[in-house]
Amino acid sequence: MADRKCTAADLEAITSVTSSASNSDSCDEVYPNVFLSSRRIAKDRESLKKLGITHVFNAAQGPEPQYVDTDAEYYENDGIKFQGLPGEEDGPGYQLCQHFEKTADFMQEALDSGGKVLVHCIMGRSRSPTLVLAYLMKKHGMTAEEALKTVKENRDICPNAGFLQQLCDLNEKL
Repeated sequence: MADRKCTAADLEAITSVTSSASNSDSCDEVYPNVFLSSRRIAKDRESLKKLGITHVFNAAQGPEPQYVDTDAEYYENDGIKFQGLPGEEDGPGYQLCQHFEKTADFMQEALDSGGKVLVHCIMGRSRSPTLVLAYLMKKHGMTAEEALKTVKENRDICPNAGFLQQLCDLNEKL
């Protein structure tokens, strides 16, 4: 893929490969000090303390059960820094790319301060992994394919076709 244009179909082929990575209800370190999880882990402050999580990015913020109802106040007593974006439908037309920069900057600030960052959505399989992939591309110079393979080694993910296309578009810009 290095000498030709990135396509959503190319990336989808990578996501469809069976992985020995964990299921969506776990919390997985997908890059040094970068973790992906579902809502369940993100709301379990004891587990976050045990993992040493210092920063949480909620990619599906809003009322339960459709979204994840955490905010800065939820983590305040644990000293965890928080940022989130409002939950919206994860359909292929949703422009998650408008949040790539904000998320990547938050993640990089967490790591630069010696912290550990958790990025989550409801299941931790589409929206939040897409944001982590964009981070790896923007801040670590990976191609979309490299980022996807890196994360897929540690977590079974499946960003929707629209998100994969947005990653290909980012790939072309970078």
